[in-house]
Amino acid sequence: MIYDENDNLLCKHSEYFGEKTNQEAEYLACLKALEIAPKYCTHEIEVYSDSQLVVKQLNRQFRIKEPRLLKIHKEIRQNCLVFKNVVFIQVPRDNPHIKKADKLADEEIKRTIIGK
Repeated sequence: MIYDENDNLLCKHSEYFGEKTNQEAEYLACLKALEIAPKYCTHEIEVYSDSQLVVKQLNRQFRIKEPRLLKIHKEIRQNCLVFKNVVFIQVPRDNPHIKKADKLADEEIKRTIIGK
């Protein structure tokens, strides 16, 4: 989900990535957001996640040991070059935008797996 600085929803996107770990899904969602975001802005953007580990890894505070995650991390870093500044911010799981994103992801999983 992409919002402007006034909290207006600009884009809502969902996509099933297959069976992934939570961390892989967080990384892939971040990558997808950075692929879509340039349609709306190339200045400073803020990327929010409820995963403290992912945010600290993206902010280069924690190392990444898993090769699959390292590959996605490099793609994310490459996509960041489109923007003047990218800030990764950890927010609580009960953040309203995180709840909306989780609901959207759950709906996509149901639509893809169950066919509802």
